[in-house]
Parts: sequence; C-alpha cells; structure tokens
Amino acid sequence: MPVLDATFLIDVSKDVAEAVERSRALESENRPLRTVAPVFTEVMAGAYLKGGKYLDRTARMFDTLEVVTVDRDLADEAARLGGDALRVGASLGAVDLAVAALAVRRHDFVVSRDPDFGRVPGLLVSRY
Repeated sequence: MPVLDATFLIDVSKDVAEAVERSRALESENRPLRTVAPVFTEVMAGAYLKGGKYLDRTARMFDTLEVVTVDRDLADEAARLGGDALRVGASLGAVDLAVAALAVRRHDFVVSRDPDFGRVPGLLVSRY
C-alpha cells in the first residue's frame, strides 16, 4: 500500500494538477492508500484553518485512506531511519520519518514531491 505524505495530500486538497493526476492513478490501481496519524493532524489543522469547502473536501479525502497510529515499534523504525538519514547528511522531521517508517515496514513506497525522502537509505519514493 502506498504511503502518502502531507505535501501530497495538501496538494490534492489544493487541486494541484500533478497531485490530482497521481491520486487518480493510484485510485485506479485499487490499492489501499494509507498515511500516519500525524499527517492527518498536520493536514486537517490547515483545513480547519481554511474552513468551508476546503475543510469538507479534505475531510472526505481522508475517508478513503487508512490512517495508521504511530506505536512504539513504528516510532522506533522512524528513529532508526532518522539516524541512517543523518549519517548521509539528511535531516527529516518526525512526521516525515513516521511516513518513511510505515513505507519501509510495509515494503511499499512513499508518494511525495519532497526531495528529502529520496535521501533516506532504503526508502522507495514515487515522485509526482
């Protein structure tokens, strides 16, 4: 299952053409899509700020996703990946590390345009 990062989901909510196109392609593959709970929080905070139709559209988008809780095992994997990234000079925030950890744990890929994901050793990234 592809793991969606916050940038991708925000771009979909904002109707960024490349993100919407990639979202439709993923949906046509009939593969379940997921993200981590901190991404939900980050994206929905912005949606609540904007309110109105943007909030409604963003909330509906999450209805189609599996939102995974970050437990101790996933957090430990995120920390390990963070250490690996630091060794090669990359620094990612905790939310991005949780996204990366979920993809690694599930043997899948992250959908993102964020170049930092490409610097995490062993992480597969599908850019849009």
